[in-house]
Amino acid sequence: MNASEDRPVLVTGGSGYLAGHIIVQLLQAGRSVRTTIRDVARADEVRATLERHAPTAGLTFHAANLMSDPGWDAVLEGTGHVIHVASPMPVREYRKQDLERPAREGVRRVLEAARRAGVQRVVMTSSTAAASPGESGSAPSDETVWTDPSDRNVSSYARSKTLAEQDAWALARASGGDLVLTTILPGMVQGPALGPDVSGSLEVPLRMLTGRLPFVPRVSFCGVDVRDAAELHIRSLTDDRAPGERIIAAGAPL
Repeated sequence: MNASEDRPVLVTGGSGYLAGHIIVQLLQAGRSVRTTIRDVARADEVRATLERHAPTAGLTFHAANLMSDPGWDAVLEGTGHVIHVASPMPVREYRKQDLERPAREGVRRVLEAARRAGVQRVVMTSSTAAASPGESGSAPSDETVWTDPSDRNVSSYARSKTLAEQDAWALARASGGDLVLTTILPGMVQGPALGPDVSGSLEVPLRMLTGRLPFVPRVSFCGVDVRDAAELHIRSLTDDRAPGERIIAAGAPL
């Protein structure tokens, strides 16, 4: 274990679906974890969910908001690695709201604070929505493909993920090597929920199972198991092949 692995890992957005699985796997591996949530009043609730799956003595909660500066320097001080997961999805409080501004401002705040704190490596969650070949459609996507955010057919979610990831790479380049970045691009994240707070990514199958969606839509998604996506984020913290890479996490269409 190197010096960075002795220090805590910061996982942003600790009340989220994917972030929760990442935190559980880190705790199971014996790592200390710090996580950010917007409302620390939820800390006991989130901890109660996570401790069903892993010991949480090494977990601490910190208030930080993607839209404001306070809290980020403090939570990053002394951390060895950062996994930046937090980003708005068009569900619940973000339904019909601006997704682009909090996604991009969050990336700037987290990465700039990570650089100031001397963090060794940052792994950021992007999305396959940021790697769409566009109207040509039938062409396979890979890590060299970028969604065109100026395309009027691109969803607000895809635009926010694309622009936020592009901002992250620009910040990494401007850091002169001080920021070592990897981005993970999951497809539709599916798998077991850790608790009753169901993720927006699970709403499609949940609506079909409960009858709220009274038909089976003719759609397909390139999916990934949430546990595999979490493991990929964690492996990218230390794998020598990860720095500077965009890594797509998606299998055959579901």
